[in-house]
Amino acid sequence: VTLVGVSNIFILGVANLLTPRAALAASEGGAPELIRVLSRAALLVGLALGSFCLFVAATGDLLAVLAYREQYQGTGMILLFLALAMLMSGLGMIAGNGLWAIDRPRANFFGDLCGFSVTLLAAVLLVAPWGALGAAAAALLGASTATVVRGLMLFRFLATYRLQPKAS
Repeated sequence: VTLVGVSNIFILGVANLLTPRAALAASEGGAPELIRVLSRAALLVGLALGSFCLFVAATGDLLAVLAYREQYQGTGMILLFLALAMLMSGLGMIAGNGLWAIDRPRANFFGDLCGFSVTLLAAVLLVAPWGALGAAAAALLGASTATVVRGLMLFRFLATYRLQPKAS
């Protein structure tokens, strides 16, 4: 978790830049401008964290072995699941910023609730038979669920959000 969690610094940085930009885009440019800002952020996060996921997939347990020695050999799949969970969390953060920008922050709670529920259920089902890999899979499933729910809710609310920029 620590090795993959370093990418959380990147996610927090993007979130700190995105929050005011998304609010300004929604306020001044309406849904089209907000979609443009969110799309660019998603491309940035997707490329950066997607590249990290590809690196982890290609190198397997190399990072864990370098950091923690031979006792962590065979953890490549765990690292990959956790890296993919971070990618999904980053994309979910972008959708969450979009929901805040269009004054629908409560929708984030529903996404979080769905993600938490899936994580908990998956952990109950997967940790006993798979151990740490099951926990990583549960984290990935929960993060993916939260991201999908937030994204669907954002698209739903954007359909009813004023489509034109505010008149000056």
